[in-house]
Amino acid sequence: MLDYKDNYILKQLVDSDTIFTITDIQERLGMSQRSIYYSLERINDYLSRLDLPAIINKRGVGLLIHDKVVAYVKKSNSAINNDYICTSQERNNLQVLDILLSKKYTNISTLMDDYTVSRSTIIKDLREIRAIVSQFNLVLEFNIERGYEIQGSEIQKRSLILMICSDYSYLMDIKSMDYYDISDVNKMTELFTEIEERLNVIYVRSTLHQLAVLLAVIIKHKPPQVHFEPEDKAAFLATNEYKIVSEVFDGFINPDEYLYLVLHLLALRVQYSGNAPTTKEDKYIGELVNFMINEFYNLTLINFKNKEELNTNLYFHMKPALFRFKYGINYRNELKSQIMNEFTQVYRITKIICKKLEKIIDFIISEDEIAYIAIHFGALIEKEQQMIAHPRILLVSLSGKALARNLRREVESFTKDVVIIDAFRMHDVISLKDKVDYIISTEPLKDVITKAKTMVINPILNDRDRYNIINFLGLTNVSIYNLDVVDSIMKDLEDYIDESKYGEVRDIIKGHLKK
Repeated sequence: MLDYKDNYILKQLVDSDTIFTITDIQERLGMSQRSIYYSLERINDYLSRLDLPAIINKRGVGLLIHDKVVAYVKKSNSAINNDYICTSQERNNLQVLDILLSKKYTNISTLMDDYTVSRSTIIKDLREIRAIVSQFNLVLEFNIERGYEIQGSEIQKRSLILMICSDYSYLMDIKSMDYYDISDVNKMTELFTEIEERLNVIYVRSTLHQLAVLLAVIIKHKPPQVHFEPEDKAAFLATNEYKIVSEVFDGFINPDEYLYLVLHLLALRVQYSGNAPTTKEDKYIGELVNFMINEFYNLTLINFKNKEELNTNLYFHMKPALFRFKYGINYRNELKSQIMNEFTQVYRITKIICKKLEKIIDFIISEDEIAYIAIHFGALIEKEQQMIAHPRILLVSLSGKALARNLRREVESFTKDVVIIDAFRMHDVISLKDKVDYIISTEPLKDVITKAKTMVINPILNDRDRYNIINFLGLTNVSIYNLDVVDSIMKDLEDYIDESKYGEVRDIIKGHLKK
């Protein structure tokens, strides 16, 4: 028997005019590769029972589906069965969306009925929901008159809706959930085409579709209006985007939403712009771009031949990105995982640069945005056939080779893109100290010159050491430190913590373990 995802994958392969790869399916459904392969096995078993050819995953091409299978599926038009059960992560995010959009009284009992799970499961879900909404500076509260509600900035609530609708679009498709009308999405897409023509601009398709879905949700559920600061409101009203939006969307969306739509148009990623007027922010953006390029050079010693091309590309990326940073708008980067895997070194370095950039602009830069920025550097490195040298780490263990071997295994488990050199004698340290980028030592070194690039750790690593090493090396995987410790502590304290404060206490403990 095929479940929702199996049927959805089969339908995508049948209906698509292009050939999907495993990565395409992974990005579209948010599934792991292993889960996709399991689904394909079940689909092929199903096709085998019908004496139909199997789906073939051809290396370098993608998933090939036979014409007989296409004809059968389109002819039978069999409805997707209701066997699919959400994972806890999927359920938690849908619960967040339900609470954000619900007009009804929501308590533990209604959530139990809606998701057909036990009371203890819902209590656990509420803790996860608190963690999800806290990432957007929102709070889950219980009101005796209104039930559970998510409190905080309306613009942040909408950013959270955007994130969930983007990450879990497949659930809304395959379960036919009542979050928005597809006709509104289609109409919105048509109107965006007119907007592009009149602005002489082409937006990136994926982000434009995500915006269309968000606006369709807003049209259907009519959440409270976003209020802007007078200065921001005046700036948006003066834009060409506002003039055109008020004409093109007249009668389709509430005029109160024009400013919010203009904000997103100013924040959308642009694929082409034939109309880029100079603004007073241009000098500031140019300074930020120069800072990023200079920092990249300082960290890699790569001197780009086409620096002007990089400067232009980063400028056109950063101009709308500043709006996204300021208002907490995060469009899902469907290529993020691929970029992090294929440009591991570039992503790691870009993340270091973005952490410094955050202090300048005073806004948080998400991993999706870091990946977008990294691709500009990575693409030019490939184009110019340049190469980033792997960081060299000197592991100093003067207490013996056994400890050094354990330490090496630990560091190697964090990352594959480093060169590790062992030092067992002080003579080794003195001769190698100037030839490495980082020094990790089990005891303090007296050399003042090496102090800036030296980290002292315990001979036997604890969780705090692991986390500190990750930060010290600027690695991408910051979740390596043992979150099980937090869970164990919370379990021991469960009887002593008020349910409404559970998430706050957990965050405090996490923060102390990271220090």
